[in-house]
Formats: sequence, structure tokens, C-alpha cells
Amino acid sequence: MITLPTLTEYGLVTDKNILMVNLFRYFVSTQKSQSVIYSRYIESYDYLLKQYGADPESLRDQVTNSLTRLYKRYYVEVEVNITINDAVLNIDIGATDEYGKIYTLSSNTTNDIITQLENIMNLYI
Repeated sequence: MITLPTLTEYGLVTDKNILMVNLFRYFVSTQKSQSVIYSRYIESYDYLLKQYGADPESLRDQVTNSLTRLYKRYYVEVEVNITINDAVLNIDIGATDEYGKIYTLSSNTTNDIITQLENIMNLYI
């Protein structure tokens, strides 16, 4: 069983829907400098935005690679599709678990995703 440790009331998350949301939440809220020891394992939207924000195509490619690496730690297959419209990243993530069940997460801006995540998390509280 795959688990994701959290500092919330969920403790170790095993529900794949909550896992899908929490992974993205971590991606958009994590700072690359949080850990020196594990820095190569930290995926951070903030870091990528600072590095590639002036070049939307490079940002798209880096975010795609980063999200793919992050989700592949927990899912068997991962597909990340990102399109750019007026410098806004439209992010679609599809992940398949070991039983073939597909989970998805989509939004057109990071702020919308945060709101969407909070709404989804409220369903599980």
C-alpha cells in the first residue's frame, strides 16, 4: 500500500483521491530550499517559476517533468499535459494506480487549483 505522510488529521494518506490532491498541493507550496539533504527530490512550482517564468515554454516543460517525477513515485502511469494560453498554464494530470484506476486533476491557473484543492479537501473533512 502506498502512503503519503502528512502533518494533517489524515496522518498517512492512502486514499488515492486525497493523495492526488495533496501531491499537487505540496508541489505548489513547497520551497526548493526546504531541504539541503533531499533537494534533488523536492519538486517546487515556486522554484520553477523563478527559474523559467520569463520563458513560458521552458516553464511548461519543466513543470511537466517535475509533476511527472513527483506523481510517478505514487502511481504506475502518469500523464501531464500543459498548454499555455495568454501566459497561463493549463494543467491536466492523469495518474493510473496499480489496479488500473485513473485519477485526474485539472485547472487553468495555480490559484484556481488551490481553491479547487481546498474545496475537494472540505469534502473529506
